[in-house]
Amino acid sequence: MKILIIEDDPVVARWEREAVQSSPRLSADTFCVSSLSEARPFLQAVHVDCIILDPGLPDISGADTVQAIAQECPDVPIVVVTGSLFHLAGTPVDAAVLKPVRASGLIESLLDAISSRVAKKEVAPLRE
Repeated sequence: MKILIIEDDPVVARWEREAVQSSPRLSADTFCVSSLSEARPFLQAVHVDCIILDPGLPDISGADTVQAIAQECPDVPIVVVTGSLFHLAGTPVDAAVLKPVRASGLIESLLDAISSRVAKKEVAPLRE
C-alpha cells in the first residue's frame, strides 16, 4: 500500500508518517509533499492507495484543496486532517480527523476510508 501525505508543516508530516509506519494495522510506504504543485506530478507518476491531506497548503486552501486533489485522483480515498470541518462541507472527503490528532484516530480513519472506497467499488457493478 502507498500513502501520500500532503502537508506543509514538516513536523506534522513527520508525525503522520511515523504514525502510519509504526502501526501494526497498516503495511504502507509513505511519501510526503508540501504543496499542491508538488502533489500533482507525484500523483501522475505514482499510484497511491490513500491520501492524507492538510487542506491549508501554501498554494491553495480549504475546499479548493480537496476538490483539486479529488480531480487529480478521483478513485483514491482522501483523509483530511484539519482544525475545522466548516470548510469541508460538500467536498469529496472520505474521512476527516480533527486536530489535535491521536495516532490511533488517524489510523482508524485511514482504514475506514480505504475499506469504504473498496466497498463502493464492489457495489457499483451490482447497481449497473
